Amino acid sequence: MSRGIASASDWAEFKDAYETLGSLDNWTWNGEILLKADITLEECHSLSALDIPLNGNGHTITYTGPTSFIGTLSADVHDLTLAGSIDFAGNGPVGALASIVSTGVTISNVNSSVDITAGALGQTHTLMIGGLAGTISGNSGTVSFDNCAVTGTLSSLNYAQLRSLCLTLVPSMEASLMRRAPAHSVFPMVIALIRNSLPAV
Repeated sequence: MSRGIASASDWAEFKDAYETLGSLDNWTWNGEILLKADITLEECHSLSALDIPLNGNGHTITYTGPTSFIGTLSADVHDLTLAGSIDFAGNGPVGALASIVSTGVTISNVNSSVDITAGALGQTHTLMIGGLAGTISGNSGTVSFDNCAVTGTLSSLNYAQLRSLCLTLVPSMEASLMRRAPAHSVFPMVIALIRNSLPAV
């Protein structure tokens, strides 16, 4: 068996091994998770955390689920395209790639066309929504986005208050929008960032 992930079943096997601290040799190369084909994943394939670099190898992950593809990301990701949709009814941060990205991480050559819909009618949670990452964790340091692009739609369904609806890759102290979101507000996102290093908040 050649190393790498080429199907949803490969990803499911990798996830099981990762979460049970098993061997990852079948799915990694040079210390990185290696994607070898375009794959389509669902909620059951999402990860609560990832601390191993992910090499998309120019391929696409199409993901449909109720929250971010990765909960907390603390490793680099590069050469990956994300597609699909997220219908988020929870409270807290959400992003196409990860809910939370730890400082020190570099995300490079990652493109996303994921559409994110947040909340349900009548709810009043406070949210943080970002094109790739919902928020950044850590007391100091930066997260770097190199040659990344986000095209997609952020939609709010009647939230009384939508915090940090951000038309960049991640909500930050410098780039955030504070606004009351009327019912069925839709904010298109078309961003191409050549390089942007953001501080922790």
